[in-house]
Amino acid sequence: GIAHANITPSSIMVTETGGKISDLGLARVLAADEPITSFAQPGAVQYMDPALLAGDVPSRATDIWSLGACLHRALTGDGVYGEVPDTQPLLAIRAALSTPPALSENLDRDERTLIANCLALAGSRPSTAMEVAGAALRQTGHRVESTGGTITATTGNRLLTILLGALVHPSR
Repeated sequence: GIAHANITPSSIMVTETGGKISDLGLARVLAADEPITSFAQPGAVQYMDPALLAGDVPSRATDIWSLGACLHRALTGDGVYGEVPDTQPLLAIRAALSTPPALSENLDRDERTLIANCLALAGSRPSTAMEVAGAALRQTGHRVESTGGTITATTGNRLLTILLGALVHPSR
C-alpha cells in the first residue's frame, strides 16, 4: 500500500462525480521505515498527524488523521488548532505537538463522531479508509454495500460521501 503523507484540503478534488485525492508527490510505499522530513506547504502542518511531527512513519492511519482534519476544515471553516498562519509553520508544529485538536461546536453529532474517530490516537482510530467510510456512511444514514475494495452508498450526506470517497479511491 501507499501512504499519501500530505492530505490537505488543496489535495482533495471535488467534482460532480465524486472526490479524488491528488498530488501524490510525497506519497510513500508503506514498507519504507522513513519518517517525514519535509512537507510541501507550510500550512500543511495543521493537517498532519502529530505523530508524524514527532518522528513516526507515514501510514494509512496518519492519512486518516489528515482526512479528519480536512473534514473539520470543510465542514466548519476552522482548523482543529484554530487559525495558524500559513507563513508560521513553527507555530503550527508547536500547536500540533502541545495542544489536542479541538472540534467545533458547529458540527452535528454525526460529523463530530466521524471527525473524532479520525483524530483519535493511533491504535484507536480506524486502520483503513474503507473502515472510516463504511462506519461514517452507515452512521449518517447511508445504506452501504462493500465488495472487492469498493464501497457504494445509496443515500445520505453528499459532502461526506465525496470526501470519504476521495480517500478510498485516490486519483492515479
